[in-house]
Amino acid sequence: MLDDTGAERAAGTALGPSSPHRQRLVHVWLLRAFLRGQVIWDRLVPLETVKSWIKLAPFMARVGIIRPVWVQLELGVKILLDPSDLLSHCILTSSESVWQPWVWEALSSGLGDGSVVLDVGAHIGYFTLKSGVRVGQRGRVVAFEPNPGSLETLRANVAASHAANVTIVPVACTDRGTTLTLYDAFPRHNSGGASLSRANAGERSQGVPVCGRPIDDVLRELGIQWVDAMKVDVEGAELYALQGATETLLRSHPKIVIEVQPDALAGMNTTVEELFSFLKQVGYTRGRQIGPEDWEWTAE
Repeated sequence: MLDDTGAERAAGTALGPSSPHRQRLVHVWLLRAFLRGQVIWDRLVPLETVKSWIKLAPFMARVGIIRPVWVQLELGVKILLDPSDLLSHCILTSSESVWQPWVWEALSSGLGDGSVVLDVGAHIGYFTLKSGVRVGQRGRVVAFEPNPGSLETLRANVAASHAANVTIVPVACTDRGTTLTLYDAFPRHNSGGASLSRANAGERSQGVPVCGRPIDDVLRELGIQWVDAMKVDVEGAELYALQGATETLLRSHPKIVIEVQPDALAGMNTTVEELFSFLKQVGYTRGRQIGPEDWEWTAE
């Protein structure tokens, strides 16, 4: 079940060859200009007028401006961004090309050469690759991602970034080994919203079977005995993911940066109170909210 960075083929086959360097830069510039202009327009123009403006989007797609593009965000972080998807759209329209900077600030604080990071719910690898750069070649990043669509892009991004210190594990993180159904987010503008709960993903979402495994079992197979930090964003299944990492949490007490959405937790039949209670049971004493839906937990 384990998959490493030997997925270089994905970058050149599944997602197509890259265009010449100058063409690519011009296209990225045009795409960003269009998307940022649309954001400004949406803020300034009444809804009725916006509807006519939206008709430009299909035209832009036909002429090739709105399409996935490869972007080098920093040295060692090259990713394929789809402007129709939430995370990619936010990066492309951000003046600093970032996504949830408060999460990265908390996750990266204290990391250094040789650190070990778990990215639970890696999506297309934004935090995975940034962590890989931060921990260096002596460090290690384990990226857990069960969504087949996101997994394909994640593999391609890791290959394109030459991130030899990243290991991809294509499973859902759970409290026990099992087969689960993962539901694609619907409407399909936020691939990161895929969830093990249909209620969270949307009632019209389509399900696919995925393998669920405890983090402790995977780390045992990989020979990883110490973890410095972990990011957990699994659309409501956060408690189950942490329960499957109980041995790791008790042994290493890694910093945890975790998404906490009461409605999403409810969709998986858990609560914020149960999540925080479990963290305290395994020795986490300091929790602070760092963003609209994100928390940092540490043990003293």
